[in-house]
Amino acid sequence: MPLVAAKCSNCGASLQVDSSKEAAVCQYCGTPYITEKAINYYNTTNNINANVVNIYGANSTDFEIQAGILIKYRGASADVVIPDTVRKIGDESFKELAGLTSVTIPDSVTEIGKSAFNKCINLTTVTIPNSIREIGPEAFWLCISLTNITIPNSVTEIGEMAFCYCKSLTNITIPNGVTKIGDNAFASCESLTNITIPNSVTEIGAWAFSHCKSLTNITIPNSVTEIGEWAFSSCKSLTDIIIPNGVTEIGNTAFYECESLTNITIPNSVKRIEYHAFCNCTSLESVTVRGNPRIGEQPFLGCSKLTQFYAPEDWIKRNRRDLSTAKHYCYVATCVYGSYDCPQVWTLRRYRDYTLAKTWYGRAFIRIYYTISPTIVKWFGKTNWFRKFWRGKLDRMVEKLNAKGIKDTPYQDRRW
Repeated sequence: MPLVAAKCSNCGASLQVDSSKEAAVCQYCGTPYITEKAINYYNTTNNINANVVNIYGANSTDFEIQAGILIKYRGASADVVIPDTVRKIGDESFKELAGLTSVTIPDSVTEIGKSAFNKCINLTTVTIPNSIREIGPEAFWLCISLTNITIPNSVTEIGEMAFCYCKSLTNITIPNGVTKIGDNAFASCESLTNITIPNSVTEIGAWAFSHCKSLTNITIPNSVTEIGEWAFSSCKSLTDIIIPNGVTEIGNTAFYECESLTNITIPNSVKRIEYHAFCNCTSLESVTVRGNPRIGEQPFLGCSKLTQFYAPEDWIKRNRRDLSTAKHYCYVATCVYGSYDCPQVWTLRRYRDYTLAKTWYGRAFIRIYYTISPTIVKWFGKTNWFRKFWRGKLDRMVEKLNAKGIKDTPYQDRRW
């Protein structure tokens, strides 16, 4: 079978074709071609680097497309219609295009790549066809003007941080086909008021709906087996949530600071409630436990109104210490300096609230610190080497923060 170099005249991809055959189909874009013409096309353009770039658009420099992948949009239009020769919207292809307001995606596209529309801050409308199977990580991250979006039935996975920080997003439909909602997928969608998760979803990732502060209710289907850590943390308006009899694990701090939640029922299927799962749910008054789950350290810490546990008596007795809502541990800084209220810790608390808490990665660091610190102190807090080791590091840090103007005067923690 004599293979010779050729080129698809539709998408520009370089091909190896069987010259004994009259015709074939491009493996990249699916377009039929006549073998002789494809070879001739290659011969007349072989001075062009091949995995070849083809340009489409009303303005010939608008779209850079390579083998069916939209590499970069270079136009200036506010309303963009992507050509139907595109099979995939490539990574970062529209990233940080502040002038973009609407995008129509053709049904030839099957995948939206990582950060494809990242920081398109004026994007208000996106038409996603039923051909899309995957929405990549950070695809619409920080699209702060996007108000609503319909995800088609063809999508099976919503990537990490796909719609994170879409602060104007009020409504979203997740189709019955999605099996996993990725980590941080809808985190900090501050205007999102309600959402229905379909029966196809089995896993809700970490931080998936964290800081959706307008979210009032959510329906979790029986298909979900795991609620990830911090999944609904700081959903401060969430008043009602039903954990279905199918969930086996509630992740650490999964419902942290859900301040409007008044009662919760833990079904028979739950085998493990991780530490601080409902920490600082300050309106929580009653908890019903149907089964016999193992629990992590103080899952109800800071639930100051919690007075009623409806659960087997032997389960309550066995877990009495960790069912306490009062704080009975300290963090590294408090351990080192001996008090939560002292100049050094006041400085560090200000740095936490006014610097770290302003960014998602800063808040992630805070949460990780609060998660692992009590255990570290529990193991090593009484040893001299531990306190000496951390005292030197923290003293230097506090000194630098004070030099930058962060005060060491008495301080009340800020809500964030």
